[in-house]
Formats: sequence, structure tokens, C-alpha cells
Amino acid sequence: MNERDLAEFCHSLSGLTEENRRILAQFVLPHLLTVLADRQGACQCATREEYLQRCTADPAEQRKLYMACFNSTSEFFRDRWTFSLLERTYLPPLLARGGFRAWCAGCAAGQEALSMAILVEELAPVLAGASATIFATDIGPDQHALAMAGRYPRSQFRHMTLERMKRWFLPDGEALQAVEELRSKPLYSTHDLLDNQAFCPPESIFGSFDIISCMNVLLYYNHTTQVRLLQNFHRTLASDGLLVVAPAEIGIVNQSGLFANLCDGSIFNVVPGETCPK
Repeated sequence: MNERDLAEFCHSLSGLTEENRRILAQFVLPHLLTVLADRQGACQCATREEYLQRCTADPAEQRKLYMACFNSTSEFFRDRWTFSLLERTYLPPLLARGGFRAWCAGCAAGQEALSMAILVEELAPVLAGASATIFATDIGPDQHALAMAGRYPRSQFRHMTLERMKRWFLPDGEALQAVEELRSKPLYSTHDLLDNQAFCPPESIFGSFDIISCMNVLLYYNHTTQVRLLQNFHRTLASDGLLVVAPAEIGIVNQSGLFANLCDGSIFNVVPGETCPK
């Protein structure tokens, strides 16, 4: 399958809306091929061609394929260096001025948002109870439900210190349950990052975020879509706001010219005077 085959296949999925078909075609080919292989196995199809034929004829499978393209895998404090930089260098001055606003975009089941919330809650007493609002969004309602429940397998805590685990989570069988104090901090909602009508969560009203954290999302999209997402983030960040991505996405952000890299890590600030096309 090449790029043209991909476009034709996406166009043939009549069980999806026109917007869904357009979004599906914006994923990079290697990612879509991986998802196709996974769904092929789930449907017990012997060949990719057999699966493509089945998918084309089955609207329910088309919807499963579409949702499977949105990676829901995450962990707490997944990139320890980035979270360490936030905790020690970048969060304290942002929190100290009051009214801190963060957006965790593509938050999966809330692991990234809760990691941010833990840092904020641990720093707040030192900063005289600085106020903070954390918006957390993902496209999938299933992920939203998991985030609200706040129950996670122990395998997702390998980057978290034992002290933090004991403070913020309670044992629950083979999983850990976030305490209510922590679970209530992020404001969860469903939001499509490629929504043409909303550059940021409607609940945030006006954006102006001090931090946007969007880790391991950009790398799944083609270049045009990557630029579009970065332009949206640029529009909704405060003038001195920070963008946080995954280490694998540093090159993607650098190429956009909209953000300047800080400390050779995956934290960026808005390039002064740079504007986005409207």
C-alpha cells in the first residue's frame, strides 16, 4: 500500500463521515499500516487484502479501525527528564504568578494530566497555594471514562517514585487507584485536535495556556497535519507559554519555526514575533 492506495481506501469507507475519512488519511502511512495489521489479526483475516475487503463492506469495522488509529498507550511521568525540568525549572515561576492554565492534549486515560497535576499539587504549598487549572482532552469517550475512573495497571507506574505512588494512589487488586484529591484536579473532556471549529477545548473558553503538553501525538500524523496542530497550539498559548512534546517529536517542532527549543529537551517556547497563518 502506498500513499495513493491509502487515500483511495480511506475514501471508500462509506460507514465513516466525510470528516472521519479525511482525518484517517492524515495519519502517516507506517502508523496506519500497523493499525491495519492489528485489526487484520483481530478479525482473523489471512491477508491484508481480505481485511481491506471486509472493512470496506462493514461499517462497524470501519469505526473500530478509525478509533484504533488514536494511540491510547501512556504511562505516568513517561519522560522523566522532561518532567524533572518542569518541576525544577519551568513550573515554579509560572505557578508563582497565579492563574496557571495547562492543557494536556491527547491525554489518553489521564496519565499525563495526573502527572502534571501531581507536580502542581506538590509545588503549590511552597508557592503559597498557587491556583491552577488543568484541562485534559482526548478524542475517545472510552478514554474519557477511564480517566474519570482513575484506575491504572501497575505497569504504567515504572517511572514514578515509590513515595509518589504511596501518596497519590491506593492499591486496588492488580491496579492502583488515584485518590479523589488528585483525580478531581484535571478537567476532562472529549476534544478532536483536528476540529475545524475549535483550536482548543471549548471549556477553556479562550485558551491562553501557560503550558500545552501534547506528547506522542504529532509523530502519528503527516507533515501537513503536524504543521496545522502546531499552528493551533501557537494560537492558544500565552505569549510566554511553553509547549511540551515527546523526545521523538523534537525535530518536528523545530522544523515548524514556530517554537524555540529550551535546554536541548522537548520543552519549547513561542518564538517572539512569529505569527501563524490565519
